Amino acid sequence: MTVIARDAVASDHLVYSWPFPLGPDVEVTCADDEQVIMCPAWLVGDRLGPGRHLWRTPDPSRPVAAFFVLTAPVEVSFDMTTMFIIPTTGQPIRLRAHGSLQVRCADPGLLIAQFVGLPFDRVNEGVLRSVSRSVERMLARLLTRRVVMASSPIAVTDSGMLSGIVEELVAYNPTAGAVFGIELIRMGHLLIVADDGSSPYIALPDSGEWADGQPYIAANGEIHHAVAPVADVPLLETARGRALSNGDPP
Repeated sequence: MTVIARDAVASDHLVYSWPFPLGPDVEVTCADDEQVIMCPAWLVGDRLGPGRHLWRTPDPSRPVAAFFVLTAPVEVSFDMTTMFIIPTTGQPIRLRAHGSLQVRCADPGLLIAQFVGLPFDRVNEGVLRSVSRSVERMLARLLTRRVVMASSPIAVTDSGMLSGIVEELVAYNPTAGAVFGIELIRMGHLLIVADDGSSPYIALPDSGEWADGQPYIAANGEIHHAVAPVADVPLLETARGRALSNGDPP
């Protein structure tokens, strides 16, 4: 009998697909913060909760797949760049937003049903990329609208505006355009920078370079605007099995 469990290397993966063929009888070990979705004949079957389970396929002649789905929060990062012209002034604007958020799988069966049987090698990376792209698309529309309405990039780079941007982004549910079964838990941090697009690349500032959203003049004379990272919440609980450092709370 085959015994399967999540690989320790993939302990923080939202979805871990068992990479080897499975026989008709399987012993499944499931952690406290995950579900195992058994998929006989490429269909979503039993959902196994925490503990050890003896599982048998209803059709031994058909292949079986197993997916370990984490139900604990997982951190997803995003990095968006967009460029446009303010209609009223004709000023070119380039915005870059970098940050992270926490998501969790609300419905493991629904999540797995969207890709079971498809030739995907990197399931976890694809799911997280789907969430990142959804956040980036919504954030690009939100920031562009705010800048155009105010005719200035200060509308999104001023530190006083950040809380309103985060509140509006969360209200729109930025994960709505991602795969089904994923829900937003909270925003981690958000950093927004802006320039006129004249340089090939818009870099993120180092800590201490920006003074409360005030323009920063780089060594080449270019003027940039940015807001310092605010609401930077530690996401340590997303790292399963992470050893505590000296500065971490017990």
